[in-house]
Amino acid sequence: MVRFSQRFSTLKFSGMTKREIFLAKDPKENELPAFLGPVGGFGSKAGLRVLGQPAPRPPERKDAARNRRRILDAVQQLLEQKDIEEICMDSVAKAAGVGKGTLYRRFANRAELCHALLHENTAELQDWVLAGCGLGGKATWLHRLEALLTGLMTFVFDNQKLLAEAFRNARGSSYNHPAHLWQRDAVAMYLARSRQEKGLKPIDTALCAEFILVGTQSALVGALLDRGLSREQILAEFIRGALAAAVDPQT
Repeated sequence: MVRFSQRFSTLKFSGMTKREIFLAKDPKENELPAFLGPVGGFGSKAGLRVLGQPAPRPPERKDAARNRRRILDAVQQLLEQKDIEEICMDSVAKAAGVGKGTLYRRFANRAELCHALLHENTAELQDWVLAGCGLGGKATWLHRLEALLTGLMTFVFDNQKLLAEAFRNARGSSYNHPAHLWQRDAVAMYLARSRQEKGLKPIDTALCAEFILVGTQSALVGALLDRGLSREQILAEFIRGALAAAVDPQT
């Protein structure tokens, strides 16, 4: 299975550190962005408003962790070949090379499998963002914003089926979900820094970020792909529109 960070090797330049990203703040501001949590959260996702998960579980036994990895990798591979509705628990166990008992002790049904895989893929996305989106410390904030938006859209491309399933079964508005709030706050911060860097007047970056993220909705992206547009076309126009809004002197 190709990990998220590996898929973005082409975006890496010189490896900005987590502190270089998030401590490069406006000297007029005395607080870190809300989504970062306490300073002690650097290097982990404990302080992030991500999926609303409880404290991490105790470390797994090696054999349990190995089985979990094999199961989730099998689900990922099956999703590349079939729709979620076509995947049954028996096929997952067979593809993972584990017994049905092992599978059901860990995951009661297909929904739990999808949730676990989406949660893991989201955590990888967050790690990539916290590590600087592959950019060096001298990158402009506009360049960082472009890398962030590219990562968010690529995440939707790669997890479209999982996201569609999650939204189909979701209770309440997805716009209040911690994962969405984390993305909004990240985009808003990068927007604010980009405009400040260019000497443009402040805007409501949180609201602007909400409108930008509409373009990453899995249902919209899926519909565009069904119309025959390529990933490259969708990504290019999404980035062009978002960056134009970010540096528009009229806003």
